Amino acid sequence: MKAEVEERRDSARDENAPAYTPVMTPMPDARVFAELARVAALPGGSPLSTGFYDAHRGESSLGTARLIQRWGSWQEVCSAAGVTCHAAVRTYSSTWSEEELLGWVRRFLAESSGTSYAAFTAWAREHKSDGAPSAQTVRNRFGGWADAVKKARAAPES
Repeated sequence: MKAEVEERRDSARDENAPAYTPVMTPMPDARVFAELARVAALPGGSPLSTGFYDAHRGESSLGTARLIQRWGSWQEVCSAAGVTCHAAVRTYSSTWSEEELLGWVRRFLAESSGTSYAAFTAWAREHKSDGAPSAQTVRNRFGGWADAVKKARAAPES
């Protein structure tokens, strides 16, 4: 297995990064739903809140941030799992256009020697006063950091 993982390469990495990137297999929906149902069945678990779920979920289970990223909202994942949850307190609406986010990723790629998510996170913090978006905002919009880098490299600059 280790040799198989080492052969896989991530095109978004720079030449100074390790020559392999572990490829994670997404957790099957049925396993996610079973864990949500298990936690919701605990005393105090219904309606299920994000805080209660994260405090009681199994160690190898996905956290609420990843579930929301994958399904779009806490309400969506709970609905798909057949679990009752609290109503949304707020709705999130990004003020960033896709092109603005890609512009920041392009600037990072031009100014930085690295291309990793961690490198962008640090770079974005350093450029917060310039108005840089958070790394999580970029990753959420494009479905993943590697996808954002790929799109930034492929899209023509304005």
